[in-house]
Amino acid sequence: MTGWNLDTAGSIGHDAVTIVEGSSFFISALNGDLDPALAHGAFYQDTRIISRWNLLVNNHLVEELTVVNPEPYRAVFTGRAPQPDGAADRPMVIERDRQVGDGVRETLTVRNYSSSPAPCSIKLAVEADFADLFEVKAGRKTRQLRPSHRPEGDRLIISGRHNGRILGVAVRAPGADVNRHGVMFKVTVPAKGSWTATIVVTPSSDGSEPAGKFSASTPQHESVPALRHRNWGAAAPQITMDNPVFERILRQSQRDLGALRITDPAHPDRTVIAAGAPWFMALFGRDSLLTSLMALPVDPTIALGTLQTLAEYQGQRVNELTEEQPGRILHEVRLGSSAALSLGGDKTYYGTADATPLFVTLLGEVSRWGLEPQAVQALLPHADRALEWITRHGDRDGDGFVEYERATRHGLLNQGWKDSYDGINFADGTLAEPPIALCEVQGYVYSAYLARAMLALDSGDTGLAHAWGDRAAALKEEFNRRFWLPQRGYFAVALDKDKRPVDACASNMGHCLWSGIVDDDKAALVAQRLMEPDMFSGWGVRTLASTMGAFNPVSYHNGSVWPHDNALIAAGLMRYGFIGEAQRVAMAIFDAAAAFGGRLPELFCGFGRETDRPPVAYPSSCSPQAWASATPIHLIRVLLRFEPSASTGALWLSPAFPESFGYLRKDQVPLAGSRLTIEVSGNDANVTGLPPSIELHLGTQDPWRTWSGSAMTPAGRLADVGGVMRIGILAPPWIPVPPPGYGGTESVVHTLAVGLAEAGHDVVLAASGDSTCPVPRVPGLSEASELSMDSGRQEILHVLRSYEAMEDVDVVHDHTLLGPLCQPKVPNIPRATTLHGPFDDELTRIYRAMQRESALVAISHHQASTARGVKIAAVIHHGIDVRSVPYSPVPTGGACFLGRMHPNKGLLQAIMVAREAGIPLRIGAKMRETFEEDYFHDVIEPLLGPDVEYLGELCTAEKYQLLGESVALLNPIQWPEPFGMVMIEALAAGTPVVASRRGSAPEIIADGETGFLADSVHGLAEALQGCQWLHRNDCRREAERRFSSQRMVEDHVRLYSQLLAAAPRAAAEAAAAGL
Repeated sequence: MTGWNLDTAGSIGHDAVTIVEGSSFFISALNGDLDPALAHGAFYQDTRIISRWNLLVNNHLVEELTVVNPEPYRAVFTGRAPQPDGAADRPMVIERDRQVGDGVRETLTVRNYSSSPAPCSIKLAVEADFADLFEVKAGRKTRQLRPSHRPEGDRLIISGRHNGRILGVAVRAPGADVNRHGVMFKVTVPAKGSWTATIVVTPSSDGSEPAGKFSASTPQHESVPALRHRNWGAAAPQITMDNPVFERILRQSQRDLGALRITDPAHPDRTVIAAGAPWFMALFGRDSLLTSLMALPVDPTIALGTLQTLAEYQGQRVNELTEEQPGRILHEVRLGSSAALSLGGDKTYYGTADATPLFVTLLGEVSRWGLEPQAVQALLPHADRALEWITRHGDRDGDGFVEYERATRHGLLNQGWKDSYDGINFADGTLAEPPIALCEVQGYVYSAYLARAMLALDSGDTGLAHAWGDRAAALKEEFNRRFWLPQRGYFAVALDKDKRPVDACASNMGHCLWSGIVDDDKAALVAQRLMEPDMFSGWGVRTLASTMGAFNPVSYHNGSVWPHDNALIAAGLMRYGFIGEAQRVAMAIFDAAAAFGGRLPELFCGFGRETDRPPVAYPSSCSPQAWASATPIHLIRVLLRFEPSASTGALWLSPAFPESFGYLRKDQVPLAGSRLTIEVSGNDANVTGLPPSIELHLGTQDPWRTWSGSAMTPAGRLADVGGVMRIGILAPPWIPVPPPGYGGTESVVHTLAVGLAEAGHDVVLAASGDSTCPVPRVPGLSEASELSMDSGRQEILHVLRSYEAMEDVDVVHDHTLLGPLCQPKVPNIPRATTLHGPFDDELTRIYRAMQRESALVAISHHQASTARGVKIAAVIHHGIDVRSVPYSPVPTGGACFLGRMHPNKGLLQAIMVAREAGIPLRIGAKMRETFEEDYFHDVIEPLLGPDVEYLGELCTAEKYQLLGESVALLNPIQWPEPFGMVMIEALAAGTPVVASRRGSAPEIIADGETGFLADSVHGLAEALQGCQWLHRNDCRREAERRFSSQRMVEDHVRLYSQLLAAAPRAAAEAAAAGL
């Protein structure tokens, strides 16, 4: 291959209309005609079977009015015919309803809106040049077939001989006059009436016609493409969202994937996905593997069919011309009449570095989704041959990395996904010279090693599992040493022929996050670099930073935005806990899809996002294109954090939807032979239809992350989640645990400590000396009354003494800010830190420093979404002991407010809301600090009266009594509070909550069911008046279901178990570093 890429393709025109069905497609102008100066035509099995298809009505071209694509395989063109006298009003409207499949079917309808009959001549000029796809897309037709044209009744037969085969096409037009140039109808269209005719095109090879050919007599909705798509749509997941734009995008993605399905003629039962229309309607190794992986939530059998088909073509011998090598997975296979024109003399070309490891990775994913174990086992020998290619042929020099260099000048210059000739370059724009080792390919190899290890465990071969785990660990260590650029804070895109790091800042490193090969201590810097303005355009992450020498926003690989690239980057960001960054990338791509009318193109230009400026389409971009079509589907999986592990009997689910995402319901989601229904509202998830062998876990679990050779086990295998642990908990020193009055953090610590102890775990609590929490406590700590909250020295002493008493615990859970900063992490004792504060500028700097020493826990998805450059290990909502809160089925008082005397808490707004609603308000608020007293005397006290009463700071019993008596809790919070404990305490009492739509409130309150959310005083007042219609028992049940102490304890035990499973690897890394 001569280094061909889309930059050198023949143009199809800016407004071209493409319809596609399997490997067949039809490209035309807006009026349905073919422009001979452009790469237009109808294509079947990589051969252009129609090169001219132009309609004349009364010897005039039809003027386009509009075109719609009801289905990917169908287009309806509407135009009008010019009047002979040139009049502006034209009563003749022409409709061309076109379908493509194993041939073409086009129904012509002429409508006459005049009051007089209209004589018409309708001519369709037809030609077939049987040009090979490569000739057409390269704009260099070389074949001269001199086809013959033979009219036979109502058919025109065009044929020609090539390479010993007779290629033919039959154009049938019942009722037409047929000559060698096309077909013609002479009709009179009645006044206010219409005329219709159907024309069918059928291809043939050596006289054999396809079984799925069109028939003019078959109703349109019963054609083979129509039935095929209807069956696909019926079997695919059904999507319901309250965001109609996003719902349309997801439906379009599923339809396009259905249109891109193709089969190997030798195995028609195996379905694979073609790479994209118009120029890549073939099986591409890399594209098909990644697309089928991303499309697993739609149809896992496509992944299995892809693996089986690629296994059939797996390399057997060494062939320099096609770059075939034993065990290698192909780059591309063509079924056309002259596929050898650009593929080194054969229909199959193997020049790719990444398809082979991705083959093994996908096999591991297929196993996790619970597809036929026998089929997976049958593919294991092919996976082992692929791994042998990686270690023998892919690693050309024995350094552990897979490199590529084309074998002949006909091969691809670059053999990763950025396969244009200039796709890999240094920061100054200089091209890298081969052999080249791409960073993302090493990540794919790493994931392949881990996949094989997991597959070995499925077969009970722990020795083989540990062998591949050891190999993965060694690769990861060497990769992070050789590819990391410490002065720049990101990974080199590649190593060149001299093993020099290719230092361009490129999107490839995001794939490294996806594969898991990035060390934890480097992940935050990578995430931060990907989201900087020169990389993140606002519509997505660019392929190359705008500060690089080779940057060009209108290039194929050097500054454009690729949807699939961003899908994998978002998955990598989410994998490492960068929830906010993953959400930003996902929302940018969904916004781009909406701007493109619901269908993502292969790529688009890398211009920065500006107000009122939509994303700019890349010239000649494929659409529909396979992995672009799969991108929205994969992004939903990323945001759902949907991770099945059928072999271990688990499904992990922990939605992290952005606030604007809304409600989602997916029916018929395939998993392990069953069909699930997933329902998500905010970040509350419900799943039904799980097979009995799989248990749902509402949390996160990465089945690959904890592998590091023989010292490790994969998550969920040998790590005993239910085992007894000794857990050390640190609370801040300023308030006793539990708090006698106000104290949200201390309440959480108390509930967690007691709940862990009740669950059978050994707990040791470090809290102020006057704490009364009934678990073992660290002795000798100062009482809260002895401390001043502005004394850093006292807090440091509290932390140091606490850690001295925790040398024998299994895991430390720190709720202080200073602990992770002033007390180094003990290698064998993992540590978690709950972030109780917001991500303002100051705390974000602190949290970024803490993440090097501790696994960080967010307390709401909203808080996590604001974590810029901070890795979030888990999101765990607070809980309370619902049993300790008296339930009050009938309120006896007005509304209430609970909090502290501070403007951010919204007490002033609460008073305004209550008075506008005409409902009395009682206030319980902490007022100990000078600024709190000043706010009370200056702002609140003048507003008190018979209808607004201040009760002072309440103890726990008094607080619960007030909540139970109240018709609603008013919480018009004025800042994005990470979590509002008082809201879940109100729900436990059966009291609805009326809250501002800020911070975590939308996650806690089910709007219209357990309270109301509003954005103004007037809206909150109306909501308060509506609380009488809510069912208080619904509030109580919601607290029991979502915010119980038992749920909070289970979530934390799961997190501790994950940290313990990963601890040996951390210890080994620390030892290797000499720590």
